Amino acid sequence: MPCDQPRDRLGAYLDGELSEADRATVARHIAGCPECAALVAALRETSVMVSGLGREPMPTGLSSRLQQT
Repeated sequence: MPCDQPRDRLGAYLDGELSEADRATVARHIAGCPECAALVAALRETSVMVSGLGREPMPTGLSSRLQQT
């Protein structure tokens, strides 16, 4: 499988959004493609870093202001 096809689905693969068949296909490709394996590792690392940043609380009144627009 050419790399352009699985690369388009790596986000969905990591998020668990693919069917079992598609997930297996992408997983086989990643296992045999060092470039895609490195990209998946980098995406996982980025996801961990972003989730570690936490979230700022929503400013008071923002929700009601957004609903008014």
